[in-house]
Amino acid sequence: AVSRRDAHQSALASAIRMLEPRVPERGGPSSSQEEGEREAVGPDAPGAGGRASIGGSRLSTPPPPPAELAVHLGALCRDGAPDGEVLGVVDVLLSSLDRLEDQELVPALEAVLSGSRRLLARLLALLEVVERLGDLIAVRAEALSTPQLVTAIDWFANIGFPYHFLFESILLVVLERHPVQGISYGQVLSILEAFAAVRLRIPELESLYRHLRRPHELARLPTMALVRFLSASSRLEIVEAPERDVREIVERVLAETTPQRPLPLESSVVLVQSLLLSGIVLPDRQMRHLLTWIVDTRVQQLSPQQLSVLRHYFLFLLAQPEARPRESLMRLPVEMQRFASMLLMHRSPAWRPGISDTTRLFREDVSAVLRASGRQDEGEALQLGPAGSTELRLGNRCFLLDGPECFFRPFGATPSYTPQERQRAWLFGRVLADDAARACVADFFPPAADWPRLQEVRRLSWLDWNRTRPGERLALLGPFDRQGGGSAS
Repeated sequence: AVSRRDAHQSALASAIRMLEPRVPERGGPSSSQEEGEREAVGPDAPGAGGRASIGGSRLSTPPPPPAELAVHLGALCRDGAPDGEVLGVVDVLLSSLDRLEDQELVPALEAVLSGSRRLLARLLALLEVVERLGDLIAVRAEALSTPQLVTAIDWFANIGFPYHFLFESILLVVLERHPVQGISYGQVLSILEAFAAVRLRIPELESLYRHLRRPHELARLPTMALVRFLSASSRLEIVEAPERDVREIVERVLAETTPQRPLPLESSVVLVQSLLLSGIVLPDRQMRHLLTWIVDTRVQQLSPQQLSVLRHYFLFLLAQPEARPRESLMRLPVEMQRFASMLLMHRSPAWRPGISDTTRLFREDVSAVLRASGRQDEGEALQLGPAGSTELRLGNRCFLLDGPECFFRPFGATPSYTPQERQRAWLFGRVLADDAARACVADFFPPAADWPRLQEVRRLSWLDWNRTRPGERLALLGPFDRQGGGSAS
């Protein structure tokens, strides 16, 4: 503790030296006057009480303004300064954040985060600075401009910090201003994308969706803005009438493209992802038009996430319960059918997003409970090729073991699954329990014919697991037959 305090004191002194104005050398025109002023100011002189003190000794210079400290902190982090020096400036900045003027808050946040993003997970004191700045921005939101507020939540979204208080405060202020000041489509899109990035969904977001959904607003949106709007809205699951709205927005995008001006590959895949998350099967004409931009793509040009999106949308089409949408791929040109089969058959493994420590520990705990019950040979993951895998198979049932990343925030008593997770469970249920769906998938991915036929796909969340007493948790995975496997009933 003593060594850390000394390091912090040294860091503060260093920060003050770096930020204070240069003092003319002795012998200069003002040196004698300044020397006299320095001699006149002692420990008990008027104004001395406002000077910085370190370890009982009084500094000759007042501490730097917090806005300058924020810039200095960002520079230290960016330059790889020792942790002790960084933490010393953090301590001083935390004690002076309340002195920031309203218009200095967002620039201070930008200054800190521009250099410290990679250190946030390791130095929790840095995260405290960011959270305190978020508190101040939320409390003083009415004094800040809409562009400043949008910039603030953009930064929080970029670092994956779902600070509910800040996001909700900013959204409410923006909505309150909207009837008087208006709001640009770019600001609406930035807000929706920031909320989607951290999976934070609150009812007030629907007002922003309805604002841009109006026909005269849609007509003003550029093509890329239409794609962004549909993507953010589908990820937040706030599209009010998917069958109508999604198809209309897609039609507007298609109308703005030509063979000479195709939609870029990245935007095309984002559009496909929006269709998947909204659960929409396009009419044959629109489907053919959309896939025209993608069909000549080589797998090497796709990121693992993009490949996963296209694979899952093709599987989504093939697993439809009704014959006509299920056969939509069959009605497309042969080269498009071959493209879909090639992506599904490619050797690239199925992509899965990273999981949190909470999810990892939850799944390890489930495995430990199975081992303790004598079922150590059971509970293996079920691999389903391009469709991904379930976390657990017990007899004729399989389980999806869901951690926090599977749900929208705020979690509440009964958290809501994200559309990605809804589609994942729906797909597994279709290809594992419905023979017609599995046969249709096998036309494009022959190994699907060997997938097992299971009775059900069940979900178990970390919340339900933690709410159950340890001695009763095995029952969440049952019933079990006498041989120890999953029940066939």
